[in-house]
Amino acid sequence: MSPLLSIPKRKAVLLVAGDKSGKGERAFYRHLIAVADKRFDAHLARLKRRRHENDMEVGMPRTLNEVIASLPEKERVKIEARARELVAEEMSLQDLRKAIGKTQSAIARRLKVGQDAISKLETRSNMYISTLRSVLKAMGGELELIARFPDRPPVRLQELGRASPRGKKDRRAA
Repeated sequence: MSPLLSIPKRKAVLLVAGDKSGKGERAFYRHLIAVADKRFDAHLARLKRRRHENDMEVGMPRTLNEVIASLPEKERVKIEARARELVAEEMSLQDLRKAIGKTQSAIARRLKVGQDAISKLETRSNMYISTLRSVLKAMGGELELIARFPDRPPVRLQELGRASPRGKKDRRAA
């Protein structure tokens, strides 16, 4: 009977008892544990060799930074550039305001509201398009709405969130 059964994929070790006849219990287990330790050390050495052969850590977890660091430089540069694009695409109003160097007070003065109103706007998850357009204009920007569909080129939506042209009544008001 084998004193040690190792299951490397599941990282489990099973210590099996055997025939103790002719030996004291302590001596038996000391011998069994020594055999198990040698087999486990051999197992770890095999994993280490495989790791170096495959240039990857088998059975050892790696962080995302370690995985990225092991990639060729060209691939790392590409990943970093895409990460910057994704971060730039996803900014909150507060992040955007800070990125362009404006304060809540400065935006509030341009919109003729209190600083607290700007603070509330920055934490909203939903607002009118006209409100968003006004806030962005106060920051010195401009809002463009673009609709994208799978089988056609992008379409720029105009006049959404702008005041109705003079002389025309808004149908909803009637």
